Amino acid sequence: MRDTVQEYTYADAELVEYINRAVDNLDFELSRINSDLVAKKSTVTLSQNAEHAELPTKCILVRDAWIGTAQLNPLTPYSQLQYDRQRQSATGKPTYFCQAGNYIEFNKTADQEYTVTLFYDVGTYTAQSNPSSLDLILTDNMPYNDIYNNSIKQAVVLQAKARNDISGIEGAMMQIFSAAVRSREAIKRNLPPPQRRKLDF
Repeated sequence: MRDTVQEYTYADAELVEYINRAVDNLDFELSRINSDLVAKKSTVTLSQNAEHAELPTKCILVRDAWIGTAQLNPLTPYSQLQYDRQRQSATGKPTYFCQAGNYIEFNKTADQEYTVTLFYDVGTYTAQSNPSSLDLILTDNMPYNDIYNNSIKQAVVLQAKARNDISGIEGAMMQIFSAAVRSREAIKRNLPPPQRRKLDF
């Protein structure tokens, strides 16, 4: 890729960095509208005598948490959950949770080990070419089955052109992805349900 004004050459590493910045913005926009493209379910272990567990890799937002068939209630902000811990100093099966940084925090100290099922939004990361990397690398496929490749391309060009003046870039990228995501989601969610075929026998 070359700048149309000045003959700058863009190294692969720089362009991949621009892609990762763009994809991070896309991930958060998809999460913001509760898109199924970022929805995931998995479990974490809350150890005995612990009050928190580490969240899955690249977790953006925990939407729901369950222990068995018991749904935990969200309690935010984190300061409120800390206050409740201080006030009650309870040990037992947690009933409330809060996301704080890379952890999911609980209102009680676990009296035994619990398996917590999480429904959450996850950002794009790769385990294909480099399992230790949390970002896409040069040999990886594009995320989301190539649905948003054009929007990612626009965001990369935008960053490349403004490589020496990045003010306002985040806002501009969010506008690109907001328009693309809303357009696709509106079409998908407004499709009529499939027609049931009547059998003639």
